[in-house]
Amino acid sequence: MQKTLFTLWLFTTLLSFSNCKKDKPITPEFPEGRWGYATAKRNGEDWKATCKSFFDKENPDHWRIGLAVHLDNYYFLGGLEFTNVPAAIGNHTVTKSVLWEYEGVRAHYGLSDADVSLGDYHVLNGAEPNFFTVDSYDSVSREIKGRFELTMLVSRRPDPSAPDTVRFMQGTYHTRLDL
Repeated sequence: MQKTLFTLWLFTTLLSFSNCKKDKPITPEFPEGRWGYATAKRNGEDWKATCKSFFDKENPDHWRIGLAVHLDNYYFLGGLEFTNVPAAIGNHTVTKSVLWEYEGVRAHYGLSDADVSLGDYHVLNGAEPNFFTVDSYDSVSREIKGRFELTMLVSRRPDPSAPDTVRFMQGTYHTRLDL
């Protein structure tokens, strides 16, 4: 009798556990071709972007990390791009992008109306702090996490009321490299 009751209890317990659903991990929705988020204070206001990062085919052992703002996960409003990022953990000074130079991390910030460029900003060389840090890199998942701060000067004013200087402070990012 005890064996029958124990078997019945065990069967009931196992049946109740088998009906429990395991929650699937929540994967955030990113615009097509993008993975990850970046946040910062841009001129003191909250700024949020999605990421697209990949190995730089023209500059081996380096990454390109793009942080873009989209409206409704589609309509492109602007982006901050870091190029020539060494593929390793470390802190790097960021300087103005110059097409023919490949030394140091470079940054460019552009504003758009979908696919029409409205204006852009370049790094103000010598401003403190101008840095891009890779805090962690997982070579299996290809995920990168880090921080950044920049002071940028207008190159081409997006509109008459646009500021001369844009400061990104307390910037953080979490992205995954595309293959």
